[in-house]
Amino acid sequence: MELKRDEAALLRRLAAGCEDSWREFYRSHQGRIYRFALHMSGSRAIAEEATQETFVAFLDTARRFDPARGALEPYLLGIARNKVLTMLEKQSRLAPLETAEASIEAADSRLMHQDLRKAAPGAGARHIEGGAGHGVIRVERNVEKRR
Repeated sequence: MELKRDEAALLRRLAAGCEDSWREFYRSHQGRIYRFALHMSGSRAIAEEATQETFVAFLDTARRFDPARGALEPYLLGIARNKVLTMLEKQSRLAPLETAEASIEAADSRLMHQDLRKAAPGAGARHIEGGAGHGVIRVERNVEKRR
């Protein structure tokens, strides 16, 4: 597959270190790479970072790009895809602290509720409140009226 003459000349200037050619290259491909990364990730932050990292990675691999093996744009989109997938994988391994704390509080609340029921079987514990971070527990019990 052949490159357009303009693109082939641009890649030669890039390889020669021409700074203006880098700006031109970035401007001509940045929009498509960003939209692709945004569509794939659903996150502006990830799309922006993946776009930046795609161009940095291309700088490292530009000499290995072979137009006979394929077109430039799919090559760049392949780099972007790999960057987005890596970021999404990292993101899934790092749960936000608030989520982790909420999970711990919910588990603590369930355990306290179970412990109170075990400690007072048949007492009819109706309402248990765990004050968020205050350690306050209130138990309301049904009290049978004696006749």
